[in-house]
Amino acid sequence: SIGTYWYHSHSRFQEQVGLYGPIVVERRGGERHAAEREHTLLLSDWSDHDPDHIYATLKRQSDYYNYGKRTVPDFLADVREKGFSATVAERRMWGAMRMDPTDLADVSGYAYTYLLNGNTPAANWTGLFKPGERVRLRLINGSSMSFFDVRIPGLKLTVVATDGQDVEPVTVDELRIGTAEVYDVIVTPGDAAYTVFAQSMDRSGFARGTLAPSAGMTAAVPALDARAILTMSDMGMSHEGMDHSKMDPSAMQPLHHAPAESGPIVDMRADMLMIGLDEPGIGLRNNGRRVLTYADLS
Repeated sequence: SIGTYWYHSHSRFQEQVGLYGPIVVERRGGERHAAEREHTLLLSDWSDHDPDHIYATLKRQSDYYNYGKRTVPDFLADVREKGFSATVAERRMWGAMRMDPTDLADVSGYAYTYLLNGNTPAANWTGLFKPGERVRLRLINGSSMSFFDVRIPGLKLTVVATDGQDVEPVTVDELRIGTAEVYDVIVTPGDAAYTVFAQSMDRSGFARGTLAPSAGMTAAVPALDARAILTMSDMGMSHEGMDHSKMDPSAMQPLHHAPAESGPIVDMRADMLMIGLDEPGIGLRNNGRRVLTYADLS
């Protein structure tokens, strides 16, 4: 099949230490959505720690790398905003589920350095263009376990393909790219430098590069967005019919699962199933930018 793909090892942690790369299969006769220039942007996560050590650490304590947990000042701030009873009830609910609303990534930027084409943010990978050109960017998430929110301030992203399949063009400001996902986007830059900014979903770090008319040019690097907090809806729980001041779990409407959906091989189930194709995702709602959703792809 034509399009943008990638390869990676499935042997232990070889992918984590760099055994991956892009594959581009070109269409005979040219792309359906033409561009004068193209660049492949491969995002990944790198750690100087032994990946076996990271794995063993997660087995011992799954939230070890979560440095964004809520603290006493967060509790006091929530009390001022929501009231004491609602704040305590919300924390009791998360505690009863043995979950953490700040758990957005198994491994965070405290262990990972996020790379763009193998370059750290400080190294600043640079892709060149001529002003006014249509430039195809082949975005690949080759990370081990990191989701990235990608945008190029000052440029619109026109998504024309995903996972090697052409889609009807849709123009956005930002998109979330999950592990192993691929997007082809087209941009039309002017006579200026632009920062390719890919922040991790938990906002613990970012990958960064530059698109520019000439080498050595740079653009401002955005600040990381605020870290989001998960809600019950994010966890597949229904709040319909619930008194939020009491946060009574008994008001939820449970989904009765078949016996085959239980047992030691099942990690997690959503008690309230919902279609989320038009959902931009945690941390991207109402951020003032047009964010791609799966419902946009056709």
